[in-house]
Amino acid sequence: MIVTYVVTTLLALLGLSQVVVVVVLRRFIRENMICESDASGRSEANLKTPFEPPVAIILSLRGADPGLEEGLRRLLTQDYDHYRLVVIVDHPSDPAWEVAHRVSREFDAKRVSIQEIRNRSSRCGLKCSALIQAVESLDDSVDIVVFADADVVVAKDWLRTLIAPLQEATVGLATGAQWFAPSDRSLGSWVRSIWNAGASVPTILLHHPWAGSCAMRRRDLLRSGLLDRWRESIIDDGPMVDAITGLGLKLRFVSNAWMVNRESCSLRFTVRYIQRMLTWSRLYESTYLLTVLHSLLTSISMSLAMLNMATSAVQGNWRSMIVSGMGLGIFLGLSTFGYFGIQYLIRYCARRRGDDVPSTDPLTLGVLTLSLPLTYWIYGWAAVTALGVRHVKWRGVEYRLKSCRQVEMTHYQPFQADSTQTGQSI
Repeated sequence: MIVTYVVTTLLALLGLSQVVVVVVLRRFIRENMICESDASGRSEANLKTPFEPPVAIILSLRGADPGLEEGLRRLLTQDYDHYRLVVIVDHPSDPAWEVAHRVSREFDAKRVSIQEIRNRSSRCGLKCSALIQAVESLDDSVDIVVFADADVVVAKDWLRTLIAPLQEATVGLATGAQWFAPSDRSLGSWVRSIWNAGASVPTILLHHPWAGSCAMRRRDLLRSGLLDRWRESIIDDGPMVDAITGLGLKLRFVSNAWMVNRESCSLRFTVRYIQRMLTWSRLYESTYLLTVLHSLLTSISMSLAMLNMATSAVQGNWRSMIVSGMGLGIFLGLSTFGYFGIQYLIRYCARRRGDDVPSTDPLTLGVLTLSLPLTYWIYGWAAVTALGVRHVKWRGVEYRLKSCRQVEMTHYQPFQADSTQTGQSI
């Protein structure tokens, strides 16, 4: 019974921690909400000097995401005058090449440029090669560089809102975050959404950048050495923290730039996705061992409670079964509260920018109930196995992770669509 009480207490504490997290996150989001005057740079004392520096938006593509065409149109119809879009496509045979050119023909040719990757380095990720090329192609007229992902569909004021914190001299990078809103009742979509809800909390509170929606001054980017860091990195956002903080500058999370992804995915894709994300976390986040500890405490405690309920029922030990059931019920109930609490905060942010996140209908609660324990098991497995990952297949390109953060591209070919490669940029 001692083990039963310990497990029950641990589950209750893990559940209560999610309530605390929602409360803390709510306050943090409201404090980092960009108001209209902040975004425009106007104030009562200065109404005629909006913050509108010349901006270059960089978008790297490999494969045509389902929402790519709409996403490109949104990027090209921002409520902002002084900006242009630089699109880097992996290969002319890539389906994204035709989509990008088709959309670009609808707009001013001076506003958008489309390039093929000229140098696919074997020492870094394909996206890093693309970003290096794009940044080096910019001229001195560009003050701010903005990065976006192919699966991002932005609001009309996204650009103005995202760059607003860069008015402060002490801020070196402004970033949003991503929310996966399940568009159907598939198990894969719900597991990804639940895991993303938990993973986004430390990402936001600890100011980890998301390169799918972030901005920095061009001069800071160049003098920070970020380009050199990218030349030996498999991902783009991981090296940003050290590069910007090395200049003595801060990272700022922008609540309004919390982007919604409505793409569905399979459970197989989700498992690979979570493991890959945790592999990046292992490489670039000093708190990763805490992530492993949390994942093991959660998944093992939940499993022990379920096992004890089953064995106690067989043995007729109703007291032990009830205690374990109470712990499990509290944990899953508060986890559900935590998920919906974060969803509510995201809907609040989305409504502020004229977007919306569909609420969960009663019919999907059954899927959510099934997805919760499955998510925690996958989370525990992925966190542990990520410690030993040395080979990564990402968007059809294969890499070998060498010592520390060094990487080697071991296989490349132009994009070929399959069921496991949807919903991701380069």
